Amino acid sequence: PLFFTSTSQELFKIVTGKDVTVEQPHRYVPKQDIVNDIQWRGVISDFHPVKDKIKEYPGDELLIVYDFGGLYDQNFYLCV
Repeated sequence: PLFFTSTSQELFKIVTGKDVTVEQPHRYVPKQDIVNDIQWRGVISDFHPVKDKIKEYPGDELLIVYDFGGLYDQNFYLCV
């Protein structure tokens, strides 16, 4: 589970209610875009807590899911 600020939601086109909804709660994001964000924003990147898992992930895209029900106490979760 991760909390994405409105800035991160806009950067990765996962704005709740617009890009991700209850009906369409997920989006694939290029791994390189996420790695670039971690390198550029460092510890303030919303992906920083899971940076090692992201770097180890062998695929080119990562699935981000809107946690509309709050199952994991954050607003999104990342599938790696």
